Amino acid sequence: MGRWPLVLISKNALYIIPKAKERFPRLEISCRLEEAMSVGMIVVFGILGLAGLALIALGYFLGMKKKTNLLFLLAGYDESRVKDEEALARVTGPFLIVLGIYLCSTPFLVYRFGPHKTFVPFIVLVVLGTIFVNLYCRYKEIT
Repeated sequence: MGRWPLVLISKNALYIIPKAKERFPRLEISCRLEEAMSVGMIVVFGILGLAGLALIALGYFLGMKKKTNLLFLLAGYDESRVKDEEALARVTGPFLIVLGIYLCSTPFLVYRFGPHKTFVPFIVLVVLGTIFVNLYCRYKEIT
């Protein structure tokens, strides 16, 4: 009972640990959890930032530069089904740029709003954006 309530009381256990050390000096609470969480979060945010930059670059080259030779990087891309490769690049490029910008801004959004209020809109953006791009391509007969 000594350590667990101090860690499980709040969703932000990192803020409880230093205060618990002040209130209960006899308990030996390691701050390694706090250090590991901060290092882990830095690594995760770094990976998200790099993935966001990769999406921005891919979206730029597809949408703005019309580099149709990069279309093979899209999931489910089948060359035989595509009628107009430039139109497909023009449609998917801006969507990838928006996803990349959102991923790059994720650390700031998580800090401001929390992880649940940040990743749920991202998932909704991915699902609705994919549906929109798919329906638009079918409507314009790109694929």
